[in-house]
Amino acid sequence: MMDKKSSWMNLMINHTKPANKLILLIALLQGLGLYLLHDSVELQYWPAGEDQWLYMFYSVLLTVPTLLLLGLEDSNNRLLFKITGGFGLVIALLAYYMGSQTTDLYIMQSGVILFSCIPTFGIACLKTHIYSQCYIHQGKLDYSELFRQSWRSVCTLALSLFFTLLVWGILMLWAALFNAIDIKFFRELFTKSWFLYPTLALANGIGIVLFRRFASVIDTIVGLLQVLLKFVLILLAVVTLLFLCTLPFSGLTPLWKSGGSNLILGMQLLLLFFVNAVYQDGIGKAPYSGWLHRLVSLSLLSMPLYSCISFYGLYSRVAQYGFTVDRCWGWMLWFVLTIFSVSYALVVIRQFQHWLPPFTRLNIKLGLVVLGLALLVNSPLLDFRKITVASQLARLSSHQIQIEDFDFAYFTRQLGKPGAEALEQLIHDYKEQYPQIQVRIDGLNFHKNKQDLTAQSIKEAITIITGSIPEDLYEAFGKFANSNKWAMSRIKQQYAVQIDMDGDSQADYLYIWLRDNYATVTLFYKQDNQWQHTSAGSIKLDEQQPQQWDEILGALKQQQFQLRPKRWQTLNINQQTLVPSEI
Repeated sequence: MMDKKSSWMNLMINHTKPANKLILLIALLQGLGLYLLHDSVELQYWPAGEDQWLYMFYSVLLTVPTLLLLGLEDSNNRLLFKITGGFGLVIALLAYYMGSQTTDLYIMQSGVILFSCIPTFGIACLKTHIYSQCYIHQGKLDYSELFRQSWRSVCTLALSLFFTLLVWGILMLWAALFNAIDIKFFRELFTKSWFLYPTLALANGIGIVLFRRFASVIDTIVGLLQVLLKFVLILLAVVTLLFLCTLPFSGLTPLWKSGGSNLILGMQLLLLFFVNAVYQDGIGKAPYSGWLHRLVSLSLLSMPLYSCISFYGLYSRVAQYGFTVDRCWGWMLWFVLTIFSVSYALVVIRQFQHWLPPFTRLNIKLGLVVLGLALLVNSPLLDFRKITVASQLARLSSHQIQIEDFDFAYFTRQLGKPGAEALEQLIHDYKEQYPQIQVRIDGLNFHKNKQDLTAQSIKEAITIITGSIPEDLYEAFGKFANSNKWAMSRIKQQYAVQIDMDGDSQADYLYIWLRDNYATVTLFYKQDNQWQHTSAGSIKLDEQQPQQWDEILGALKQQQFQLRPKRWQTLNINQQTLVPSEI
């Protein structure tokens, strides 16, 4: 009993070491910094409203303290501070650039740029920590140390996050219990941002302090995982070879119909991960012997073939539709996996039975490549939004796509500042050729200044089939369009047809919106000297008959149509109306 008590006392004493105190202080300061940023967004004071500064502060606050929390020790921290300072400066510059790629002209979909920043900065932070700790402890990049640091860091962060969520859950339970007996103080306290941010950040710091002390336990967990992953790797190797043997009989066409490139890249990623997780650092007993090891070797030899297949799929999509941000991510993932696959295959060819030692040297270098790419994708040197804009504009210039079919909404939602600048240039270049472009872009709901479509912009975009349009009708068209802005952004052309729909010798008008494969028709008529409108139905177009719409326009222009009176009259009974359906 005394031994247990003294061990707990020793644990608590060790937690008060200078490094642990500094870790907890950094965690608390991180929480306070995050709270101040949250408060600035809530109350709209600087840096809120200036995304470049907001991105920079958030990125630095999330990455730099994490490096220190995971790496600080009781002594010899000078090199860690230098590495962390340099990394923080790089992250600050890259995050500032990414924040500057948002736009004041259009509201982007939430998380478009964050989707790039969060995982790549996270990978860069983890890689920097792993390599820096290895160099600090060993004075060189030793793969065994890198492997241990990788698993320890990931497990420590995961367990600390779980511990933080557990603390938050207990606080919420605490608040709910007291709230149930009409004591609302705790619920009000525990839901305040000024309380939650420092408290949860401190809980995360405590979790890191606790779990860093049990690195040997994490090593044991990793050993247990290796036992489980050994069986999964064999199954994955069998699937890899079996699928490759099946392709000559099935062909690639069914594969592309079900997102084949993504599936193949995912399989490559899993196989490479499991090989490294099972074989680890190559020290100790080999996980397999005999034919099982040869089976894994054969699966590694097949990886370049999978890279060729996925290359064909990605290239075909780009050749057909051009680059998009998602396809750029796919190409980058393909590039990384292909480097690993080809390098591993070459080593296996040279040393079929004993390929693990060269793998360890390769992994050190390839890990640095991953670190570099994780940073580059957030820089002007490898900006996927700019690549996408250039690709899509090139397709437009070469007439691979017509301006009527151009995806303006994608440029506003996904491409940030490069997309907004491209749209402004398109308006300038194509306004005379395609007047509808201004209406389509202005009709997007993502326009920040909420400008309404004007009667003048409608007048410039509309094509009059028959008759003439009075000026006040353009105003009515504009009001109708402003009530359907999102629909306006998808309309290829607008038409107006003068017609007498009710036989009262007064001009009525059909306002027609042409979309991809159908047209919607709205009837405008005057009542009490005011323009009113009602739906006149829609026209379904057959994609197999591209001339169908031209034939319809020709019939309207030549007035080759009939006005069919209703068969059934309307029946009014005691202020109730019955309208029989037409067959």
